[in-house]
Amino acid sequence: MTDETNIRKVINRTIKVVQSCTMPSWYYEKKDLKNTPSIRDGLDYETERRYRKEGARFIMDCDKKISM
Repeated sequence: MTDETNIRKVINRTIKVVQSCTMPSWYYEKKDLKNTPSIRDGLDYETERRYRKEGARFIMDCDKKISM
């Protein structure tokens, strides 16, 4: 077996474990999202919002590439 085959097997097992986990509800009220540690440190709301969207998009892109 090649290293690539082993890596794919490990990734597939990891994905199955992650998918079997119950995800918590990650819904937040707008007032909570406007009072995050980053905002309190001086980052403006729109920039943090953009970073969150870009982060989520990055995670989804990685999932697509891993799932092949």
